Amino acid sequence: GEYIPAIIQLEAVLEASSGHGFIAAELDLRVRIAALLLALGKVDDAIYSLSLDLELAKEQDNYQFLPELLKLLSEAQQAAGNYVGALEVHKEFHEASMRMHDKRLLLGTQIITAKLDLERTQQELQQHKARLHQLEDSNRSLQVQVHEDVLTGLPNRRALVEEMAMRLTGRTEN
Repeated sequence: GEYIPAIIQLEAVLEASSGHGFIAAELDLRVRIAALLLALGKVDDAIYSLSLDLELAKEQDNYQFLPELLKLLSEAQQAAGNYVGALEVHKEFHEASMRMHDKRLLLGTQIITAKLDLERTQQELQQHKARLHQLEDSNRSLQVQVHEDVLTGLPNRRALVEEMAMRLTGRTEN
């Protein structure tokens, strides 16, 4: 392909974005440039660039493409005939891949746990709402029972006493 024009474009974007605090994006661009250098057969340049990128990635502490960077560096070491270096980087690649895998599993577990907690809370809320409606219905029923005779449905003595007290206090105030 047209690697050189792609490298020139990526370097222009890298230069324009440098110094704006987008370190991970800059690192991604640098790794892409190094991959193109490797594809062009400029193995030593690719190794040098990827080694610098690796140091920057380690400083980032949470660079999400670290395994891909290490894999590319291992391939570059192999292309240079440095099999010992390639093996060391490949081991580091494997460890980084496992850490990323573990982080994804942990995050997945946390998401599932949060969903489960949310579901339990929603069920508890529904139970509390049902209990609240039940209590409200019971209170309405008790209010009716307090003032009505159960058999006849007519006002009972309490209702009569309350009505008389209300009318008497209303009469004395007038």
